[in-house]
Amino acid sequence: MAKSELEIVSKMLRYKAEVEDKSYPRVVVRQLCDAVLGHNRDAVELIRQALDNQITMQDMIVRSCGMMSMYADRLDMDSTRRLIAYLEWRGDYRDTNYTGTVDMYGYVQSKWDDLADYVSHTAGDDATRAFCSDYGESNPVSVCRLYWEYIYRSSVVYSFLEHLVDVHGIYDSCDNWDARCEVSWIIADIMRDLD
Repeated sequence: MAKSELEIVSKMLRYKAEVEDKSYPRVVVRQLCDAVLGHNRDAVELIRQALDNQITMQDMIVRSCGMMSMYADRLDMDSTRRLIAYLEWRGDYRDTNYTGTVDMYGYVQSKWDDLADYVSHTAGDDATRAFCSDYGESNPVSVCRLYWEYIYRSSVVYSFLEHLVDVHGIYDSCDNWDARCEVSWIIADIMRDLD
């Protein structure tokens, strides 16, 4: 990546930080998370370099995974009824927003199943057995909280983040639902720790 390109991005982000009266790391992390959620790999790499010497990528990922799992736990993702009540309170859920019948509980469970499958194919034998055992007996969210520290160390860390974002986005069929808005709450909590 050209040094001049990185310098331009860095200057733009510093200018944005000044305009918004925010810290530089805070603005950069927000941009990085937007790039990750938007699956923009080029932007991810560019912003990762801009973050160098400010906050390590590993630290950001640790904070992100921790906050995402805590957030999911508070929402109790096992309970479709509670999540619908939450969305109704937010004003994001209306029956009229649906164009067809959707098995929401089954969809949520399938995403946790995907995550379990992902861990089983990337962990060592011991970790796989422990994960699958805990997964079969516990709330999937709690299991993710137990295992995120291992997961973030894997070579496909973004897959874990994307799985969680996918779970948060189960109501994409709602007109006003946008998983990124919900994840922004998590990012805001992370950024508070950066100042």
